[in-house]
Amino acid sequence: MNKPSEMSFKPGAGNPPPVLAGRDEEKAAIRRALDRLEAGLSPAQNIALIGPRGNGKTVLIRWAEGEIGRCNGDIRCEVLHPECFESHHDLVGALADQNLLTALAGEGFAANINLFGSGVGFSHQKAAKELLGPVLEKKCSKNGLAILIDEAHMLYRHPDLVRAFFNKVQTLVGNGRPLLLILAGTPNITTRLNAIEATFWDRLNKIGIGLLSAEAAREALRIP
Repeated sequence: MNKPSEMSFKPGAGNPPPVLAGRDEEKAAIRRALDRLEAGLSPAQNIALIGPRGNGKTVLIRWAEGEIGRCNGDIRCEVLHPECFESHHDLVGALADQNLLTALAGEGFAANINLFGSGVGFSHQKAAKELLGPVLEKKCSKNGLAILIDEAHMLYRHPDLVRAFFNKVQTLVGNGRPLLLILAGTPNITTRLNAIEATFWDRLNKIGIGLLSAEAAREALRIP
């Protein structure tokens, strides 16, 4: 009996298949946005991939991450999870490494950064809240920045922080910064994030991710 190949695609695992079939339009939309970032331009729209579980949203997020990796360092990539949005401190900590914080300290944010690292209650969170905008702006000041968030329908749990984050992203994009946000979530993401009342959500390119056609599914499952 033939043993299954380790190269076989396992649906539901979120790993890219040997052939990412039936997603040409979705890939083209992501690629157009990445092309603008690579050229130092803001995207025409940020992107939300919306569909039921198991339809390939995570695969597309990972495909986008792979495409960014082939951009020769012209685009930075941050992969965030809903857990990063439990507090301003968690989010800034996920986005900012020590080099970035050192650069901001030299630009007048030293007091905020000292408080950010202190863990002292209210001051700790207030400093992080004030650092969020400068951190995002700094990260996309020299190279394009793509932020990828899977399971984004869970962001509704932290409405104030998510609203602030979305609106800061929208402000930077509106000012021409090369910053792209790609969200992926189940269909209830629309109701949940609409309730946050961030203007950002209304301006997203919302792409529905449905089941593959039978022909595309056969192509995706074939072994190269």
